[in-house]
Amino acid sequence: MKLAYYPGCSARSTCAELNQATHLVAARLGLELLQLESATCTGARELRAIDPAGFYTLNVRILALAESHSLPLMTICNTCTLNVLDAHAAFVSDRELAARINAKLAEEGLHYSGRTRISHFLWVLYEDIGEKRLHELVVNPLTDLTVAAFYGCHITRPPLQYGFVDSRNNIALEKLAEVLGCRPIDYSGRNECCGFHTAAHDERVCDQIDRPAHFGGKDRRRPGHGDALPALPYRSRRLSA
Repeated sequence: MKLAYYPGCSARSTCAELNQATHLVAARLGLELLQLESATCTGARELRAIDPAGFYTLNVRILALAESHSLPLMTICNTCTLNVLDAHAAFVSDRELAARINAKLAEEGLHYSGRTRISHFLWVLYEDIGEKRLHELVVNPLTDLTVAAFYGCHITRPPLQYGFVDSRNNIALEKLAEVLGCRPIDYSGRNECCGFHTAAHDERVCDQIDRPAHFGGKDRRRPGHGDALPALPYRSRRLSA
């Protein structure tokens, strides 16, 4: 399977180990990743608030890059996934917006027709590769490790934006953890926001928002709790703080 790969910003800077790990795991699974080197940041969610046209154009450009190679797009960042899904939905539902975006993309020889399939590495592992195949590849089961999955909000909400079962029934991280031999636990903060958008304004607020996730994954004084297993580069950095 060949995929156009968009790592996003964090996985190429503050969480570079995630990009490296993705390439290593993909190679082991026989996935061929074409990294979109010229793809820019998706603008997080802040750009959309101040420049919607710029937000949509940036994100559709990423989709157009994947389409130019006739490949589905794979991300590893929840926020990036939501952004390109939002941009795709706006593009295919608004002909005038689509025409304006394509006029801008034409300046660099790009065009988007709305056909790019968007997926997250988590879904590729769980839905495309599958538990059976992954289990066959496990060499050293992590049988002594207890993990607390942390999805955050951008890979789960708004639910109508996602055409994937996992967006409503968040089980993929736990299922993959079990494949690796881990013992996943349940806790109340697994689908909560990590405070991403408050961090730039007040780190103290962000720390308070992160507290449920820390209780689930980091506070080893609480019986039965283990290591946090986040699904997004930025959340990995926040929970490590």
